[in-house]
Amino acid sequence: MTNAHFHTVEEFRDPHALFHYRNALQKGEDPELCFGTLRRDCRDNARTPMQWSSDPEAGFTTGTPWIKTIQNYETINVAAQQKSSDSVLTFYRELAAVRRESPVLRRGDFRLLRLLPTGPGSHAPATRRRAPPAQTARQVPPANVIRFLVTALRRGVAALRGIRLSSRCRRDTLLCYTRRLGDERALVLLNWSDKTTSYRIPRRVRGKPWSAFTLRTGSYAQQPGGSSGETGPEKSTSDRSEVQDETRRQLPAAGDALARSIRLRPWEARLYQAGSG
Repeated sequence: MTNAHFHTVEEFRDPHALFHYRNALQKGEDPELCFGTLRRDCRDNARTPMQWSSDPEAGFTTGTPWIKTIQNYETINVAAQQKSSDSVLTFYRELAAVRRESPVLRRGDFRLLRLLPTGPGSHAPATRRRAPPAQTARQVPPANVIRFLVTALRRGVAALRGIRLSSRCRRDTLLCYTRRLGDERALVLLNWSDKTTSYRIPRRVRGKPWSAFTLRTGSYAQQPGGSSGETGPEKSTSDRSEVQDETRRQLPAAGDALARSIRLRPWEARLYQAGSG
């Protein structure tokens, strides 16, 4: 299901969000900006009726629901997802099955490899780095004191966690982590952005050579040249639903080898595993 994308304030029901919206208007904030924030962040986006089918009111009720039903229910609903082999619902069921079959995903210890801002063509080795030394207060212009303090705090947290963060780390983020249980390893790569991102796998991942990992599942259709996604046209978009609609999800071929340098497409997720032996 998607966000509600309501067109009027009267369609919202969240008292907390409406209070802050009206309070902002009383303070003279831009009404258009305030309404855009309300549409994007309001909890009502997660409270609309469950879209079970293409029946009236999405099959949720024969009466009038307490909040407006999202109007895309005729195409986005559980009944339609159950009939499709490459739907989001099918993918989640497959992920649940993979987790049940993989003790390393349920009980393996967790280690974060990388959480950092990335961009098209960026390459970042997954080695731990010491956070760069913070600037002294004398080097910071008075107008940037607050920014300096926030950046210094983020660097301190990063140093404690053994990862490198940046004040630029917002949505354009690559998240990579591992799970380990005995001699089994799992490597998860997640691109949390609307841009294609490059990543170079370390030579060894939790004691296993990178070449020992094979693809278990992923969120994109396999393209010519292997599951690593190094070939084929890429579309960058800020609308996650456009990516899902234009690129129908299919399971990549199980057993595809992990490439040392890979490209993750917008919002792409991959799971690699290395077994015993």
